[in-house]
Amino acid sequence: PSSSMVLDTRYYAIEPVDMQKILSWDLTNSYVYKVEGFDCDEYGVVLMANIMRLSYRCNYDYRIAIGIITGDDLSKKISHLMNFFIDPENKVWCIEPQEDAIIQCENTNYVFTNAIM
Repeated sequence: PSSSMVLDTRYYAIEPVDMQKILSWDLTNSYVYKVEGFDCDEYGVVLMANIMRLSYRCNYDYRIAIGIITGDDLSKKISHLMNFFIDPENKVWCIEPQEDAIIQCENTNYVFTNAIM
């Protein structure tokens, strides 16, 4: 991304299989999609907050390495916000919070411009 903001100095990296377990327990994807009312940005912020809350409730010293990322699909001419996390091998994975889908960010059609973690 051309712009990034890292809010803490230490995070827990998480394996994709463990993130998938967390997503199966989380209910963010059950919200009803509403254009401009509850769309990609709301889904992403809610999922990030829920996982930050999980880190707090589990009394971790640091929080799970999850954030939000924005990008553009240049072929479809659309912008999108989704979540991302970092695994122990420093691979960056994207989460589509509306569907609980996980994919390596480099394998998406998006050119990412902004990230916050």
